[in-house]
Amino acid sequence: MLGAGRVETGNPPRVPMGRLFLLPAWVKRIHIKRVIRWIFIIASLFLLSPGVRADDITRVVQEALRTRKFYYGDVDGRQGPETTEAIRRFQEKKGFDPTGTADETTLRALGLLPHASLNASGSERVEQCRDFIDRYLHACQAGDLAAELAFYADRVDYMDEGAERKAVLQVELASYRQNWPERRFKLVHCVASPNPSNRDEIIATFRYQFDVRGDGGERKGVEDLNVTIRLIDGELRIVSMRNI
Repeated sequence: MLGAGRVETGNPPRVPMGRLFLLPAWVKRIHIKRVIRWIFIIASLFLLSPGVRADDITRVVQEALRTRKFYYGDVDGRQGPETTEAIRRFQEKKGFDPTGTADETTLRALGLLPHASLNASGSERVEQCRDFIDRYLHACQAGDLAAELAFYADRVDYMDEGAERKAVLQVELASYRQNWPERRFKLVHCVASPNPSNRDEIIATFRYQFDVRGDGGERKGVEDLNVTIRLIDGELRIVSMRNI
Protein backbone atom coordinates (compact mmCIF):
# COMPACT_ATOMS: atom_id res chain seq x y z
CA MET A 1 0.00 0.00 0.00
CA LEU A 2 1.43 3.37 -1.02
CA GLY A 3 2.92 5.27 1.90
CA ALA A 4 1.97 2.62 4.46
CA GLY A 5 5.44 2.75 5.94
CA ARG A 6 4.77 6.25 7.19
CA VAL A 7 1.88 5.18 9.41
CA GLU A 8 2.87 4.82 13.03
CA THR A 9 1.89 1.62 14.78
CA GLY A 10 2.28 0.21 18.22
CA ASN A 11 1.32 1.41 21.68
CA PRO A 12 3.28 2.16 24.87
CA PRO A 13 3.80 -0.94 27.07
CA ARG A 14 1.17 -1.51 29.69
CA VAL A 15 2.11 -0.75 33.27
CA PRO A 16 0.11 -1.91 36.33
CA MET A 17 -1.75 1.03 37.85
CA GLY A 18 -0.32 0.23 41.28
CA ARG A 19 3.18 0.99 39.97
CA LEU A 20 2.23 3.99 37.88
CA PHE A 21 3.24 6.62 40.42
CA LEU A 22 6.71 5.11 40.80
CA LEU A 23 7.48 5.99 37.19
CA PRO A 24 9.12 9.16 35.81
CA ALA A 25 6.85 12.17 35.23
CA TRP A 26 6.82 11.88 31.43
CA VAL A 27 5.72 8.23 31.63
CA LYS A 28 2.98 9.13 34.09
CA ARG A 29 1.58 11.66 31.65
CA ILE A 30 1.38 9.06 28.87
CA HIS A 31 -0.51 6.54 30.98
CA ILE A 32 -2.77 9.09 32.62
CA LYS A 33 -3.81 10.24 29.13
CA ARG A 34 -4.60 6.64 28.18
CA VAL A 35 -6.68 6.16 31.33
CA ILE A 36 -8.65 9.35 30.60
CA ARG A 37 -9.16 8.22 27.01
CA TRP A 38 -10.58 4.86 28.08
CA ILE A 39 -12.86 6.53 30.64
CA PHE A 40 -14.25 8.67 27.80
CA ILE A 41 -14.71 5.64 25.53
CA ILE A 42 -16.55 3.68 28.21
CA ALA A 43 -18.75 6.68 29.03
CA SER A 44 -19.53 7.19 25.34
CA LEU A 45 -20.48 3.55 24.88
CA PHE A 46 -22.74 3.83 27.90
CA LEU A 47 -24.49 6.87 26.48
CA LEU A 48 -24.79 5.33 23.03
CA SER A 49 -26.04 1.91 24.16
CA PRO A 50 -29.66 1.23 23.14
CA GLY A 51 -32.07 1.49 26.04
CA VAL A 52 -29.64 3.27 28.39
CA ARG A 53 -30.93 6.75 29.19
CA ALA A 54 -32.45 6.86 25.72
CA ASP A 55 -34.95 9.58 26.65
CA ASP A 56 -32.22 11.89 27.97
CA ILE A 57 -30.05 11.39 24.87
CA THR A 58 -32.98 12.01 22.52
CA ARG A 59 -33.97 15.13 24.44
CA VAL A 60 -30.47 16.59 24.16
CA VAL A 61 -30.36 15.72 20.44
CA GLN A 62 -33.73 17.40 19.91
CA GLU A 63 -32.50 20.54 21.66
CA ALA A 64 -29.33 20.61 19.54
CA LEU A 65 -31.29 20.10 16.31
CA ARG A 66 -33.81 22.74 17.33
CA THR A 67 -31.02 25.25 17.93
CA ARG A 68 -29.74 24.55 14.42
CA LYS A 69 -33.23 24.91 12.85
CA PHE A 70 -33.55 21.26 11.87
CA TYR A 71 -36.21 20.32 14.41
CA TYR A 72 -39.38 22.25 15.30
CA GLY A 73 -41.26 19.75 17.43
CA ASP A 74 -41.52 19.32 21.19
CA VAL A 75 -38.39 18.49 23.20
CA ASP A 76 -39.95 15.44 24.83
CA GLY A 77 -37.20 12.80 24.58
CA ARG A 78 -39.23 10.63 22.23
CA GLN A 79 -37.71 9.28 19.02
CA GLY A 80 -40.72 9.89 16.79
CA PRO A 81 -40.89 10.34 13.00
CA GLU A 82 -40.29 14.09 13.27
CA THR A 83 -37.10 13.60 15.28
CA THR A 84 -35.87 10.86 12.94
CA GLU A 85 -36.48 13.06 9.90
CA ALA A 86 -34.69 16.00 11.57
CA ILE A 87 -31.66 13.81 12.27
CA ARG A 88 -31.72 12.59 8.67
CA ARG A 89 -31.79 16.17 7.31
CA PHE A 90 -28.88 17.13 9.56
CA GLN A 91 -26.88 14.09 8.43
CA GLU A 92 -27.51 14.89 4.77
CA LYS A 93 -26.40 18.48 5.37
CA LYS A 94 -23.16 17.23 6.92
CA GLY A 95 -22.54 14.65 4.22
CA PHE A 96 -23.15 11.70 6.53
CA ASP A 97 -25.06 8.53 5.74
CA PRO A 98 -28.70 9.67 6.38
CA THR A 99 -29.77 6.86 8.71
CA GLY A 100 -31.98 8.97 10.97
CA THR A 101 -30.15 7.54 13.99
CA ALA A 102 -28.03 9.67 16.30
CA ASP A 103 -24.83 7.65 16.07
CA GLU A 104 -21.46 8.71 17.46
CA THR A 105 -20.47 10.71 14.36
CA THR A 106 -23.76 12.62 14.42
CA LEU A 107 -23.50 13.32 18.16
CA ARG A 108 -19.98 14.64 17.67
CA ALA A 109 -21.11 16.89 14.80
CA LEU A 110 -23.87 18.25 17.05
CA GLY A 111 -21.26 19.13 19.65
CA LEU A 112 -22.54 16.51 22.09
CA LEU A 113 -19.29 14.51 22.14
CA PRO A 114 -15.72 15.82 22.08
CA HIS A 115 -14.09 16.03 18.66
CA ALA A 116 -11.30 13.62 17.87
CA SER A 117 -7.76 14.81 18.42
CA LEU A 118 -4.98 14.35 15.91
CA ASN A 119 -2.72 13.14 18.74
CA ALA A 120 -3.49 9.49 18.12
CA SER A 121 -1.59 6.33 17.32
CA GLY A 122 -0.94 5.39 13.69
CA SER A 123 -3.90 3.04 13.37
CA GLU A 124 -6.28 5.49 15.05
CA ARG A 125 -5.03 8.31 12.83
CA VAL A 126 -5.74 6.28 9.71
CA GLU A 127 -9.26 5.53 10.95
CA GLN A 128 -9.87 9.23 11.63
CA CYS A 129 -8.71 10.13 8.13
CA ARG A 130 -10.60 7.29 6.50
CA ASP A 131 -13.83 8.31 8.22
CA PHE A 132 -13.29 11.98 7.30
CA ILE A 133 -12.49 11.25 3.65
CA ASP A 134 -15.33 8.73 3.35
CA ARG A 135 -17.77 11.40 4.56
CA TYR A 136 -16.17 13.92 2.21
CA LEU A 137 -16.68 11.65 -0.82
CA HIS A 138 -20.27 11.02 0.24
CA ALA A 139 -20.84 14.80 0.37
CA CYS A 140 -19.23 15.20 -3.08
CA GLN A 141 -21.73 12.85 -4.68
CA ALA A 142 -24.74 14.26 -2.80
CA GLY A 143 -26.82 17.15 -4.10
CA ASP A 144 -25.82 19.71 -1.46
CA LEU A 145 -22.84 21.85 -2.48
CA ALA A 146 -22.73 23.48 0.97
CA ALA A 147 -22.13 20.07 2.57
CA GLU A 148 -19.10 19.53 0.32
CA LEU A 149 -17.72 23.02 0.98
CA ALA A 150 -17.99 22.44 4.73
CA PHE A 151 -15.04 20.04 4.53
CA TYR A 152 -12.68 22.79 3.32
CA ALA A 153 -10.87 25.49 5.26
CA ASP A 154 -11.50 29.15 4.39
CA ARG A 155 -8.40 29.12 2.17
CA VAL A 156 -7.37 26.00 0.24
CA ASP A 157 -4.38 25.15 -1.94
CA TYR A 158 -6.52 23.37 -4.52
CA MET A 159 -4.93 21.23 -7.24
CA ASP A 160 -1.68 23.25 -7.28
CA GLU A 161 -3.52 26.44 -8.25
CA GLY A 162 -2.34 28.30 -5.17
CA ALA A 163 -4.31 29.31 -2.11
CA GLU A 164 -7.93 30.05 -3.01
CA ARG A 165 -10.71 31.51 -0.93
CA LYS A 166 -13.66 29.20 -0.36
CA ALA A 167 -15.88 31.51 -2.43
CA VAL A 168 -13.64 30.98 -5.47
CA LEU A 169 -13.55 27.24 -4.88
CA GLN A 170 -17.33 27.23 -4.65
CA VAL A 171 -17.59 28.47 -8.25
CA GLU A 172 -15.29 25.70 -9.50
CA LEU A 173 -17.16 22.98 -7.62
CA ALA A 174 -20.54 24.28 -8.80
CA SER A 175 -19.32 24.15 -12.41
CA TYR A 176 -18.09 20.58 -11.94
CA ARG A 177 -21.44 19.54 -10.47
CA GLN A 178 -23.27 21.13 -13.39
CA ASN A 179 -21.11 19.30 -15.94
CA TRP A 180 -21.39 15.98 -14.09
CA PRO A 181 -24.79 15.91 -12.33
CA GLU A 182 -24.59 12.15 -11.68
CA ARG A 183 -21.62 11.29 -9.48
CA ARG A 184 -20.57 8.17 -7.60
CA PHE A 185 -17.38 7.97 -5.53
CA LYS A 186 -16.01 5.12 -3.41
CA LEU A 187 -12.96 5.15 -1.16
CA VAL A 188 -10.53 2.33 -1.96
CA HIS A 189 -7.74 2.88 0.56
CA CYS A 190 -6.14 5.60 2.66
CA VAL A 191 -2.76 6.07 4.35
CA ALA A 192 -1.81 8.93 6.63
CA SER A 193 1.12 10.41 8.53
CA PRO A 194 1.59 13.49 10.74
CA ASN A 195 2.90 16.66 9.16
CA PRO A 196 6.36 17.08 10.74
CA SER A 197 6.13 20.86 10.43
CA ASN A 198 2.65 21.27 11.93
CA ARG A 199 1.31 19.17 14.81
CA ASP A 200 -2.29 20.15 13.92
CA GLU A 201 -2.07 18.61 10.45
CA ILE A 202 -2.21 15.17 8.89
CA ILE A 203 -1.02 14.40 5.38
CA ALA A 204 -3.16 11.69 3.78
CA THR A 205 -2.99 9.88 0.47
CA PHE A 206 -6.09 8.08 -0.74
CA ARG A 207 -7.38 6.29 -3.81
CA TYR A 208 -11.01 6.37 -4.85
CA GLN A 209 -13.17 5.01 -7.65
CA PHE A 210 -15.30 7.45 -9.63
CA ASP A 211 -18.24 7.12 -11.96
CA VAL A 212 -19.55 10.46 -13.29
CA ARG A 213 -22.13 11.12 -15.99
CA GLY A 214 -23.38 14.21 -17.76
CA ASP A 215 -23.93 15.80 -21.15
CA GLY A 216 -20.30 15.03 -21.97
CA GLY A 217 -20.85 11.31 -21.57
CA GLU A 218 -19.60 8.98 -18.88
CA ARG A 219 -16.25 8.66 -17.14
CA LYS A 220 -15.10 5.82 -14.88
CA GLY A 221 -11.80 5.04 -13.25
CA VAL A 222 -9.63 5.50 -10.19
CA GLU A 223 -7.69 8.52 -8.98
CA ASP A 224 -5.08 9.13 -6.29
CA LEU A 225 -5.16 12.33 -4.27
CA ASN A 226 -2.95 13.85 -1.60
CA VAL A 227 -4.63 16.03 1.00
CA THR A 228 -3.50 17.96 4.04
CA ILE A 229 -6.08 17.96 6.82
CA ARG A 230 -5.84 20.49 9.64
CA LEU A 231 -7.61 20.67 12.98
CA ILE A 232 -9.30 24.11 13.04
CA ASP A 233 -11.48 25.12 16.01
CA GLY A 234 -12.05 21.47 16.87
CA GLU A 235 -13.06 20.51 13.31
CA LEU A 236 -11.05 18.71 10.63
CA ARG A 237 -10.70 20.78 7.46
CA ILE A 238 -8.95 20.27 4.11
CA VAL A 239 -6.28 22.92 3.56
CA SER A 240 -4.56 21.36 0.56
CA MET A 241 -5.53 18.92 -2.20
CA ARG A 242 -3.62 17.76 -5.28
CA ASN A 243 -3.41 14.90 -7.73
CA ILE A 244 -0.59 12.38 -7.46
